[in-house]
Amino acid sequence: MKNKLFWTFCGILCALAGQAQKNDRLYKNLRDALADPSHVYKLRIAHAKLDSLSPEIGKLVNLEELDLNNNDLKTLPPEIGKLSHLKTLNLFANKLKTLPREIGNLNQLEHFFLSNNLLETLPGSIGQCLELKELSIKDNKLKEIPEEIGQLKNLEQLFLSYNYLKTLPASIGNCSKLQQLYLDHNIIQNLPPEIGNLKSMIYLYIGKNMLDKIPQEICKLDKLRELDLAYSGNIGPLASCLSDLPVLDLLYIDSYSSAPYAVTARKNFRLKVVIQ
Repeated sequence: MKNKLFWTFCGILCALAGQAQKNDRLYKNLRDALADPSHVYKLRIAHAKLDSLSPEIGKLVNLEELDLNNNDLKTLPPEIGKLSHLKTLNLFANKLKTLPREIGNLNQLEHFFLSNNLLETLPGSIGQCLELKELSIKDNKLKEIPEEIGQLKNLEQLFLSYNYLKTLPASIGNCSKLQQLYLDHNIIQNLPPEIGNLKSMIYLYIGKNMLDKIPQEICKLDKLRELDLAYSGNIGPLASCLSDLPVLDLLYIDSYSSAPYAVTARKNFRLKVVIQ
């Protein structure tokens, strides 16, 4: 009986070791990956001038990491939605203008990189990616963000710099775990008061915009350490309630704005006001 248990235990260890080894293999082309699709966990096809992605990508049902950065992709096949185990999807520096609604089927996705594309819109289905922690859409052509962004309750980092955004949906206030929000280099004219609900916020960058005021609700972000307001618009003197932010270390402003005495003379001597 003991021998039987011993060999059973050894068999389990060998199986786990074999699985770990398979998980570590990085495939670099789709042809090789399709030879044994159910055992492919990582696929990287980067800097390959790839202008289309075969629908056969949907056969890699256990894929966890897909890296297609620096290619010429203009579209993604709907079959991308079959990758239900995908945790990281890197589409940095392609030519994507839209995303298929099937992107919402990636319900295990945690890291999604879309920067340096030509995206004009995001499908509302992105709100179904409930495990998403990091979403980077810098340097695109986005004019708006869908209301469904507020469904991403696990989102921690959101990068939206260098787009054409005029505002944010009020639902952004539902992203209660958001720690980093980069909105600089847009044409944002107003921010919703719900931004004050982002109690986990540490880094908030809203410089280089067209705001006419800074919402007072920012003063509710008591975990905020860095705040960039430089060239954020014709906002005039900053609200004195910024002095109530207990751990604010770094405040960026421009020569057209002024930090009130209550801010610069506060008890937090770590605070550094940088005039750009």
